[in-house]
Amino acid sequence: MLALIEDLGFDAIDAGGLDDSWLQQPGTPIYTTDHNADHARAALALAQAEHTVEWRARIAAAAASS
Repeated sequence: MLALIEDLGFDAIDAGGLDDSWLQQPGTPIYTTDHNADHARAALALAQAEHTVEWRARIAAAAASS
C-alpha cells in the first residue's frame, strides 16, 4: 500500500496499526498539521497519549461553556 501512495507522488509514512491511531488524534503534534515526511515522522515520535486526554478535556469544557 505504501508503494501505491509513493507511486501517486506522495511521501508514504507508516504510522503504525490501528492500535497506534491515537498518534494522529487531537492533542498530538501531527494533528491538523502539514509536514513533509521527515517532520511528520518526528511529530509522530513526539506524541504522548496523555496529551490527547488533556485536549479532549479542554474541548469538552469549551463546549460546555458555550
